[in-house]
Amino acid sequence: HPAGHAMRVDDWHATDSGALAALLADGPGHAPRWAVLFNPDPRAVAFVLPPGDWRVELESHDPAAAPARPAVSTHTTAARSLALLAADGVP
Repeated sequence: HPAGHAMRVDDWHATDSGALAALLADGPGHAPRWAVLFNPDPRAVAFVLPPGDWRVELESHDPAAAPARPAVSTHTTAARSLALLAADGVP
């Protein structure tokens, strides 16, 4: 969920936003290494990131943007786009 919590049943059925974040880890009990932020909405959405140092690797609305920009505790994803973030330590 963009607010930083796990999706609940009501979140899946909400009509006010289709945005979601997918966190990818090496396995159960491991910290997330990648975050994929999906925003199908017609407006930008701010996502709350899990604790840690994150960097922006790709933003689909501007693929020519400078890679590996640091991200803070939130990241705003442009309308109708996705962002790929990597946790510190991911090559």
